Amino acid sequence: MALSIAFLLYNLVNLPYTKAYHNYRANICHLTQFISLFVAMYYRSMKSTTSRNTVSKVFAPAYIQLAFIALSLLVSIIVLAYEIYLFIKECLEKKEKKKKEMKVNSESSVHNVNNTNTMNNTEGNIEMIEDYKEFYEG
Repeated sequence: MALSIAFLLYNLVNLPYTKAYHNYRANICHLTQFISLFVAMYYRSMKSTTSRNTVSKVFAPAYIQLAFIALSLLVSIIVLAYEIYLFIKECLEKKEKKKKEMKVNSESSVHNVNNTNTMNNTEGNIEMIEDYKEFYEG
């Protein structure tokens, strides 16, 4: 129990993650672990000092434990969905940036090839330029 409290306090004070929502998620998960441990110890101590009929009718600690487990699960799912969203957004931005760079590079290359073609009016150069344009525009 003391180790759980110490770890919970360490995590609350140091905030090990750079993104704040990961720190909140981690703290909620650790708090849930602490509450689960506390509830287990509560029922264990009740078992030795109270009759079975009384112990079997005390549900409030178990409901609190289930509520925190559900909260922990919900927060973790939300953080996971947000991370997936950020990953997809980053991938799409990289793809768009790469597409723009390819377009700029192909336009400047085609422009340079066209300038060369006007200097050398041969059929081989014209076919090469048409193949080059089809490759980058297609």
